[in-house]
Amino acid sequence: MSKILSGLKKATTGKTIKAAKDHITKASETVMALRSAFEKMQEKNYTEMINKFNAVSELEHQADQIRRSIILEIATSEIEENVKEALMHLIKNVDTIANTANASARIFAQVPTKYFEMLMKDDEIVKMLRKSVDVAKLLMKMVDDLLGAGKELDKFNQAIQSIEHECDVHLSNIYKRLLDMESPQVPAFVAIQISAGLNYMEAISDAVEDTADYIKALSVIQKV
Repeated sequence: MSKILSGLKKATTGKTIKAAKDHITKASETVMALRSAFEKMQEKNYTEMINKFNAVSELEHQADQIRRSIILEIATSEIEENVKEALMHLIKNVDTIANTANASARIFAQVPTKYFEMLMKDDEIVKMLRKSVDVAKLLMKMVDDLLGAGKELDKFNQAIQSIEHECDVHLSNIYKRLLDMESPQVPAFVAIQISAGLNYMEAISDAVEDTADYIKALSVIQKV
């Protein structure tokens, strides 16, 4: 077991680790709320869709509050410096998950509803978001395993990598369909908004993958 991982498991870091797990859970909830928003968009229930977009923003705010409390806890604790650094990198990666979900929600909340039918002509967006939720759930399991026996880290990490690639494919399919449309008559600024929102959406699974890779690195880093 690596020295850093041993430090993470010490009782002295127990409170901080619990908060870090809460942070990951809250970040995952932002992804789930974003998925729900697009499911409502697919159903043309735009009022509830906006409610879900607003929920993403509130959940991201809650994740920020947890992140700040963790930083304060780390700064005032007697945790070893290398363990502090590991925790800081972990929460920074997790913060990116919530931030990208929120960025996508904020952008699409401003897109005029008349363009939503064009976006939802197929189910590629919803499929990508459901897989983003899947990798977020796998990440939570990976953290539990990191602090437990640590025997399934490779399995979780590889599963996340595989699903993240599928999200890349979904994004490519979405862009291909949109680019192949005949005379979509979408204003340039709206097209830029949609593109940015889609890129942030796909970046969710990238952020989860980066976090999973970092967790895997913590488990194998050599003793110092």
